[in-house]
Amino acid sequence: MIDSCHPLTDLPAAAAIRRRGRPRRLRRRIPVAIFTAVVRAGDPLLLAAGSVLSWLSVACWPREAQGGGDLLAALIAAWVAAVCLRLGDTYRLSRLLSRAAQFRWLAVALLAGAGALALADMIARVAARPPLSGVALWLAVNALLLGAVRLATVRFAARLRRDGRLARRVALVGATDLARAFAAELAGCGDSGIDIVGVYDDRAAAAVAERADPPFLGDVAQLVGDAEHGMLDAVVIALPASNAARIARLGDQLGDLVLDVFVAADIAALPFRQLRSLGGVPVGLLAQRPLSDWQVVQKALFDRVVAALLLIACGPVLLLLALLVRLDSPGPALFRQRRIGFNNQPFDCLKFRTMHHHLRDALADRQATRGDPRVTRVGHWLRRLSLDELPQLLNVLSGEMSLVGPRPHAPNTKAASRLFQDVVAGYARRHRVKPGITGWAQVNGWRGETRTEEAIEQRVLHDLDYIRHWSLARDLRILLMTAVRICTDPHAF
Repeated sequence: MIDSCHPLTDLPAAAAIRRRGRPRRLRRRIPVAIFTAVVRAGDPLLLAAGSVLSWLSVACWPREAQGGGDLLAALIAAWVAAVCLRLGDTYRLSRLLSRAAQFRWLAVALLAGAGALALADMIARVAARPPLSGVALWLAVNALLLGAVRLATVRFAARLRRDGRLARRVALVGATDLARAFAAELAGCGDSGIDIVGVYDDRAAAAVAERADPPFLGDVAQLVGDAEHGMLDAVVIALPASNAARIARLGDQLGDLVLDVFVAADIAALPFRQLRSLGGVPVGLLAQRPLSDWQVVQKALFDRVVAALLLIACGPVLLLLALLVRLDSPGPALFRQRRIGFNNQPFDCLKFRTMHHHLRDALADRQATRGDPRVTRVGHWLRRLSLDELPQLLNVLSGEMSLVGPRPHAPNTKAASRLFQDVVAGYARRHRVKPGITGWAQVNGWRGETRTEEAIEQRVLHDLDYIRHWSLARDLRILLMTAVRICTDPHAF
C-alpha cells in the first residue's frame, strides 16, 4: 500500500494544480443517487398534500356542487400521477436538468390523475356527467404545488451541476490516446452526471502533462491521496489491453480505496468480473465500492439515530462511570487513542481510561493482556463488561465511526510481533467502511489480544465477510448478539 498521508500539495504534480487553482469539481459533492431519491420520494408526498388540500376545500362546498370530493379518490388520483412520473423516467439527472422534459411529464401525470379522479367520481355517483369543479381544483392545486417545487428543483440542480457538486467525479489513469478518446466519447453521451476531473499517470512526461486534456493531476500516489481525502468517486484505467499486467497491478493497488475501479480497454482481451456502463460508455469492472450512496445514507441515519438515543438513555450511567474512573486513579476520565479509520484516515478514538495515566500506551506498542498491571481496579470491570467503549457513541455522532463495522486498530498494533498489515495482504480493505464499536469478528469470538497471526487473519476474514454482505438487518443482529454476549465473552478482560 502506498504511503499517502501527505496532503494534496505535497507532491510535485501539485505545482500544476496550484497554477490552475483548485479544481471546482473536487469540492464536496452531493451524490446523484441521493439527490434523485429525495426528489422521487418527495413527489408522492406533495401529491398527497395537494389532494388533501383540494379535498378540504371541496368539503366546504354545497353538497350538490361537489365533485371529486372523496378523499380516497383524491389519493388514488395522486398515486396515478406519481406512477406516471416514474414511468416517464423523470428522475434521471439529464431529465431533472431539463425544464421542458419535467413540465411535459408533469402535465401528462397530472392529467392522468385528474382523469382517474373524474372516473372515480362518476363510478361513485353513478352519473354520466359529474360536477367537475372538484376535479379542476385538484388539478390546479397539484399543478401549482408540484410545479413550483419542481421549478425550484430544476434551478437548484442546474446550479449544483455547474459547480460540479452534482456529479460523479471520475479520474482517468493513463495519459494516453485511449484516455482522451474515452473522455470524448463520454462527453458525446450528453449530461450523464459524470465529471472527468483529470488524468493521473506515473509515466507521463512533462510535455505530455502540459498539454493533457483532461488536465494532468499527478502520479498514482497523488491519486491515492486524493481518493483517501474523498475527492474521487471512481477511477477508469485507460491503458491498452497489451498492458494487462500493469492494469492488474493498478487494480490491486486501487482496490483498497473507497471507489469504483473500471477499465476502458479492449473488453474482449481482459477477464473482467462484469461489464458495466459508465455514462453510456461500456467499461469493465475491476473493483466496486462496498456500499452504494443510498446504503451509506441508510447506515449513517441508523447510526446517528441509535447513538443519540443510547447517549440520552445512558447519560447518567456515563457520568457515573466517568466519576468512578476519576476517583479510582489520577488522570482524565477519557482516553484518546489514534486509530486508523474510514478510507485509511486517522482519527481519535474515545474510551474510558482503564489504565493508570502514566502507563498509557497511545500507539498500542504493547497490547493489554489478562492480569495486566497497567489496568486499574475500575478499569478491569470496565474492560470486562466492555463499558469502556461507550464514549465511542460520540465518535459515531461525529461521523468517524459506525455502531457496527470492523474494529479500528492503532497504527502499531501487532500479531506475533508483526504489524497487522504485514500479516494479512488484504488488511487495508477493512477500511472501506467506517470502523465500528462492535463487529462481526467480535461477536464470533475474535476479540481481545492477538497473540498469533491466525487471530488477526480471522478478524480480517470476518470483517471482509461483513463488508461483502452488509445490510441494516445484519447490523441489528450484531448489536443484539453483542448485548447478549457482553457478560459471557471469555476474551474480554
